Amino acid sequence: MSTQSGEDQVYPAGVQMVASTTTRGRPRKTLTPGQQSISAKAMLAKMSCRRITWRHGTKGPLQA
Repeated sequence: MSTQSGEDQVYPAGVQMVASTTTRGRPRKTLTPGQQSISAKAMLAKMSCRRITWRHGTKGPLQA
């Protein structure tokens, strides 16, 4: 689900899920991410992309 501003929030690939601590009551069963999420736009800006061609089709090379 995207946020109101139109930017999705994502976590890095190596994020560790940690158990949240509580001072009273039963221990928590659900895990929470150990890092803050960042916008997908900011994460994609850090990544480098390159064009690849995997085969030549009838209408020319197929590439992305």
